[in-house]
Amino acid sequence: MLLVKARDLRHFFGSRCIIDIPALDIHMGDRIGLVGRNGEGKTTLLRILVGELPPEEGVIEIYGQVGYLSQLEEDGEIQGRLSGGERTRERLARLFAENPHLLVLDEPTTNLDVQSIEKLERDLQSFSGAVLVVSHDRELLDSICTEIWELERSQLKVYAGNYTAYYELREQQRESAWVEYQSYLRARRHLEEAIRTQESNARSTKKAPSRMGISEARLHKGAAKERRAKVEQGVKALKSRLERLEVKEKPFEVKGPAIDLQPPSPIYNHIVLRVDGLSKSFPGKQLLQDVSFTIRRGDKAALIGPNGSGKTTLLKMIVQRTPGIEIAGSVKLGYFSQTLDILDEDKTVLENVEATAAYPRQLVRLVLGRLLFCGDDVHKKVSLLSGGERVKCAFAKIFLQDINFLVLDEPTKYLDIDSMEALAEVLKDYGGTVLFVSHDRRFLSQTANRILSIQDRKICTFMGSYAEFQERRNGAERPLEESLLILEHRLADLTGRLSMPGPDDDIAELDRQFKDVAAQLRTIRAHLDR
Repeated sequence: MLLVKARDLRHFFGSRCIIDIPALDIHMGDRIGLVGRNGEGKTTLLRILVGELPPEEGVIEIYGQVGYLSQLEEDGEIQGRLSGGERTRERLARLFAENPHLLVLDEPTTNLDVQSIEKLERDLQSFSGAVLVVSHDRELLDSICTEIWELERSQLKVYAGNYTAYYELREQQRESAWVEYQSYLRARRHLEEAIRTQESNARSTKKAPSRMGISEARLHKGAAKERRAKVEQGVKALKSRLERLEVKEKPFEVKGPAIDLQPPSPIYNHIVLRVDGLSKSFPGKQLLQDVSFTIRRGDKAALIGPNGSGKTTLLKMIVQRTPGIEIAGSVKLGYFSQTLDILDEDKTVLENVEATAAYPRQLVRLVLGRLLFCGDDVHKKVSLLSGGERVKCAFAKIFLQDINFLVLDEPTKYLDIDSMEALAEVLKDYGGTVLFVSHDRRFLSQTANRILSIQDRKICTFMGSYAEFQERRNGAERPLEESLLILEHRLADLTGRLSMPGPDDDIAELDRQFKDVAAQLRTIRAHLDR
């Protein structure tokens, strides 16, 4: 069943054409993910396809009922009594209750915690109609999509499969395009050099020597003329080949240059941050209770938990060095908040970053390039930047100061997928210590080597990646015998480290892990003995 039919769509932003699509169709049962960088026109295309915005050129035909979740929806009563995540969940519940033929969702995971995103995935997987979704959550796109639409420079490209399949094919295509472009450049340079050489040979053909006789001079002149004619004919043939050479456009470059950035001031302590017995409450609500954990030098620690569990509150308490929080003396802490209030609106990206940078301009430009501020983009005023560009600018400003401990509150918010990939690469390569909050599961998997999970007002520490943390969280599905074997190996490793600790080992932390693993082993053995 055909639900949406669009033909010859064109739409403009000022003089720039942002939508130029000859044809697209949406059928019942389609599961489509729409991706593209910020500012490419994804939201505009959705508004056109649901009939909210008439295209400047082209025809739209809509059949059946469409449910549309926009990025922003004003509802005074709902906004007054609910948080951002609660508003999103309520709007989604209303849409699913209407049971439309087509669900069009623009960033439905905004403000949702991991548990709510996983519920949305399950709801979409069981939904009987068609789905068209714009999302920066790559796990969501992988779990529900069977087709990816990429909007880039006004054109729409269609890829079969989920996001991972699309990404792998896109990377292969880009690599092939670069190979073809480099081959074209080599062929063009070879032909141009051959033309210059032949033209130089033609100009250097010598005249007859003055002592040469008249007959000999005539013969020399004839031979020279013949040689020049052959050279000119060769030049003409080379120029013809150059004109016929198929021109290859330089591929659009997304990834920035690689860097190896170490903080200018090292941290000398093994333990960067120690939280001991910390509690936090508001009238009528206990947020955190007797929380204890440590952050080690070099950790990339992710703080996760449901909406309202106290993640941002805890980060602010760390920044403010609340009693119960001990930070090493050699630490220079930089805090990225969601307000982005460290940016000067009247200055450019480069001016904002260089005003506080502890690194030379060459490295500043490299980092900005890695974060996809390319060419003249660094000279844009902050007041003209999109939300995602502001986030990257604020991150770069903090990142390039004399700071060795980054505390980041939702750095992935408002970023498109390519920007999140770039930020993840920068953080992975960073030589300092990082504590961050994010609900993006792919980003967590790419960057974190330690998980701090807020559960029942406490913090549970997990040493390992987010994927390993999820595996452990779902450990009930693993055979008990396998879990027993893994824990026994872990206990043996901890026993060895406690008996002969290294210079960087935290004895108290190792002892805590030893007790935790031993308790898990006792529980599993009790189950197996039944």
